[in-house]
Amino acid sequence: MLQDLTIIIPTRERHDYIFRQIEYWKNENVKLIILDQSKSPLPQNNLFLSDNIKYYHFLNKNLFERISFASSLITSEYAIYLPDDEFLIPKTLSRCINFLDKNKDYVSCAGRSIEFSIKNRIVARNIYENLNDFDINFDDPYERTLNLAHPYKFQPIHSVSKSDVWKDVSKILLKCKDLPPDMFELLFGFTAAYLGKLKVINELMNLRSNENPPVDTIDWNQKFLAPKWFYSLNHKSEIESFLNALDEIELPNFKNSIIMGINSYCLNFLINEKSYRLKSEKLISRINHFIKILINRIYPKKFDSLIDHCKFNLSNDGIKVDYDKIILINKILKNFHKIK
Repeated sequence: MLQDLTIIIPTRERHDYIFRQIEYWKNENVKLIILDQSKSPLPQNNLFLSDNIKYYHFLNKNLFERISFASSLITSEYAIYLPDDEFLIPKTLSRCINFLDKNKDYVSCAGRSIEFSIKNRIVARNIYENLNDFDINFDDPYERTLNLAHPYKFQPIHSVSKSDVWKDVSKILLKCKDLPPDMFELLFGFTAAYLGKLKVINELMNLRSNENPPVDTIDWNQKFLAPKWFYSLNHKSEIESFLNALDEIELPNFKNSIIMGINSYCLNFLINEKSYRLKSEKLISRINHFIKILINRIYPKKFDSLIDHCKFNLSNDGIKVDYDKIILINKILKNFHKIK
């Protein structure tokens, strides 16, 4: 199954994380494309790549240009985006591929996620808990797009998706300039929703990392977000360029569907930004998170590794876990951060 998948990994000034990814994936039958924007490339004498791993160094290409380049290299039927400090579970990836093979009207499938951080030990927590039995299965592209936009809780960019989605998105990115960083995620998601149905299966697939702060550079400004950009008069030419680029995809009502999805997402984002209800939900979420941290400190043996977290917080909730890989990742993280 994994031979039908390409994993695209962008990175910048984190060579140690590249080596961590290479070590994790080198014995798996999956294609990796590593897109490095560091000032210096990996030293060739330290670059032990297997046949399934391809490394490219770009000094003067932004993320969108690198993504478009990677999309042109995809020969597999499916692809997925992976930040350089995160992990995917191969067995769940295979099950997602199997689901998509059997259900041709679906274009994206993902498993469940947890987030981990390092605080003298490995601390994990559940995320995206509202994705249980998530399934956008409407036949109409407009309905799928609107249901993805609101409430926005599923990110197809972090799912196994048909390579056609990557090809279409890259065509648009190549024609655009100065897009906000989250527009890539939104564009990918709404393109996927237009092209087909979306599914989440009840198995752990993605280990999201909180080891590093978000990348914040001139061409990836975390404060330059889509909702404020999309309605800004100061970015009229960039928005016009984006809207014209949507015409590159010659599919019925594609442009209208994407604009509708982005508009719905942006309006809800701006409304919720000032909403007391949302602020209350965030406060409750933070309180629950601190309670879990307190429990971890009181019962350190019970929640002191990815393994224990998965046993107590995933398996007990019916989420399937590949413990062989969790044990491996736990070991990799302990060695990487020199945790005893």
